[in-house]
Amino acid sequence: MPLYVGDYLASTSHLTVTEHGCYLLLIMHYWTNGGLPNDERLLARIAKMTPEEWGASRPVIRPFFSDDWKHKRIDFELAETARLSAAGRTGGLASAARRLNGSSTIRQRSVNDPSTIRSNDSPTIHSHTHSQSLLSEEEDS
Repeated sequence: MPLYVGDYLASTSHLTVTEHGCYLLLIMHYWTNGGLPNDERLLARIAKMTPEEWGASRPVIRPFFSDDWKHKRIDFELAETARLSAAGRTGGLASAARRLNGSSTIRQRSVNDPSTIRSNDSPTIHSHTHSQSLLSEEEDS
């Protein structure tokens, strides 16, 4: 679940520590289950609160949600995650199909092929040792 700390703190600065815990537990449940139940007893349990604690915190927490305990931001993030996942799946399937048909443009690089070393590749211990021995040979001559 993405958590935009700046956005979260900007909209929750009035919450007590107990209300922060309650709200976070509710949105985490929402994220993992796709929503919240419309049952006060279950909401209190999700928030790890007694009915009395829930009764005291509910009026402060309720405005973060619309009817039927819907949460606009979490719904947006769930939809965006589903969209990205579908796009990745589609791209992966297309790539696999190209490889199966022999039309892939992907070229695997050999670990030992110096022509495929890119500037952000880390040198191996062997190449470092080899470079050091070349420097030593130059110093000796």
